[in-house]
Amino acid sequence: MEMEDLQALVILRSLANGVDPESGQLLDSGSLTQQPRTVSALAAAVRALERAEKLDRRRSLAPAKANVPWTADEDNKLLKAFASGMSPRQLAATHQRSPKAVKARLAKLGRYGRVP
Repeated sequence: MEMEDLQALVILRSLANGVDPESGQLLDSGSLTQQPRTVSALAAAVRALERAEKLDRRRSLAPAKANVPWTADEDNKLLKAFASGMSPRQLAATHQRSPKAVKARLAKLGRYGRVP
């Protein structure tokens, strides 16, 4: 999330809570920003920005190849490394994917979740 979005989120939260974002003082109850529909709209905007922030954070933590299709070459390398004894966690680091994605791929290839 960009700095402008974070600043907007702080301002919108303040307004939705009835606080002047500049002074920190409570807003007058007759203020436009304190009208029920306006408060609801501000709260909706805050939720939307919070969802965007959470999604950005999740994407930044995802492995480089998250949601990238597996290639035949990568499948072959995965199978060889798994057969040599590498753990799903080690394979995940090597293939820039999550351990869950590696386990799912190995299962799809018939090599995980069953006794050889």
